[in-house]
Amino acid sequence: MDRAGRPAEARRHLDLALALHRKVGNPAGEAVSLNHLGVVLRHQGELAQARARHEQAAAVYRKLGNTTDEAAALNGLAKAAGDPARAVEGHTAALALANLTRNRPERARAHDGLARAHLALGHSEQACEHGRLALGLYSELGVPEAEEVRTFLKHAGESTGLDSPHPVRP
Repeated sequence: MDRAGRPAEARRHLDLALALHRKVGNPAGEAVSLNHLGVVLRHQGELAQARARHEQAAAVYRKLGNTTDEAAALNGLAKAAGDPARAVEGHTAALALANLTRNRPERARAHDGLARAHLALGHSEQACEHGRLALGLYSELGVPEAEEVRTFLKHAGESTGLDSPHPVRP
């Protein structure tokens, strides 16, 4: 419902789902609800609450030994960081887990986030390298994020004065 432009309704449903998962003792469902709540809260600009939900989700996933979904929660936490240096730390941790589990979607999201955070920090070469890695993964996955990263790389090169020494691959 968040994507449908109804974030308040999405939040109510997720709060209810979270309460129900906790009531019946379903930690996996609790973690999913927490992670999705973090996304909705981030979209609403409530970064502190979003970070708290992503941290809680990551902790539950960690306790369950679910490193695949823990990477997703860490990427969400990094996106809600509000600070590019903290975002680099979070996406780097997510990337390590995603590499460990061979989770290509979360690897792509981590590289995408690292690209944007490094650009915000003025690290244009690192930004472009992570952007190219994200583009390659997104392209392999056939998802629309590939075009978003392609646009990012074009603008990153323009804003930094780089003529992308490495061609942007499809």
